[in-house]
Amino acid sequence: MGKFKEFVIHQCLDWLSQEEDVALVTLVATLGSSPRRVGSQIAVSGAGDSVGSISGGCAESAIVELALEAIGKQENNLIRFGEDSPYLDIRLPCGSSIDVFFEVGLGHDDFTQILDKMAIRSPAYMAFNLQDRTSQLVEQIVDADYLHTYHPTTQIVVAGNGPIVPALVGLCDLLEFDVLVCSSEPETLGQIETAASTRNLVKPGPLEGVEYDRYTGLCSVFHDHEWESELIKQALDGGAFYVGALGSQRTHELRKLELADLGLNPVAIESIRAPIGINLAANGPHEIAVAIAAELIESRNRIKNEY
Repeated sequence: MGKFKEFVIHQCLDWLSQEEDVALVTLVATLGSSPRRVGSQIAVSGAGDSVGSISGGCAESAIVELALEAIGKQENNLIRFGEDSPYLDIRLPCGSSIDVFFEVGLGHDDFTQILDKMAIRSPAYMAFNLQDRTSQLVEQIVDADYLHTYHPTTQIVVAGNGPIVPALVGLCDLLEFDVLVCSSEPETLGQIETAASTRNLVKPGPLEGVEYDRYTGLCSVFHDHEWESELIKQALDGGAFYVGALGSQRTHELRKLELADLGLNPVAIESIRAPIGINLAANGPHEIAVAIAAELIESRNRIKNEY
């Protein structure tokens, strides 16, 4: 089974630049329980390398073999695994079945078009005609047997000081989020080991050059709360999909008064997740980071499921 990666389009372009053939494999339907949601993808190269996951390991080896067969024939295919499948030796959990689409006709321009749309923070769409075994990129939401949405990359601003910051950044990296770390402590920034961008805060205020949208969130994990009010206001004004802030309920009541003084309306203020993170009775920076990451996942997936 190849390396797991949620977003596989970059890898498709890498292989094409090396003059490798590519199959893009998409989970287009499920019947019963499934370890992976519809829309999950695997990219397979003509050399047999792969990234991504569709069945959580149950059928990946067979999927790679069938992708290589599709590449060899240069023909798209639609195959069912599990119940009512011709591949009787491949069992899926709870007697479920999955329908998997093999696309071999996409080229460099197609994958570049997806990335170009995402670069301007807009979704890209791929419409599948399962009966004809065809797919095509489309500019907007259309009726299709299955419509796949490539959402812009989730961006998270992690602002704060102390050990929660590097713990949370590490989890965000695993989740394939783009992260900007902002801290007033050089010691905190020095603990960042991932490829996250960092910025040293020298005075309270909004972040220059940062634009929020419905795919961008803010995690404020300051213990010294004088740094956070303008950062939170900027995120809420920009339409961030998530704004969470560290501190007790009493601290949050004081925070709400400060934000009201800055002119934020009560509805926006009430949308702040505080105390930050789902309630795990977390103890210590790593558990708190897990609680925050879980809340980020829940909030991000709710946005993605809207269309």
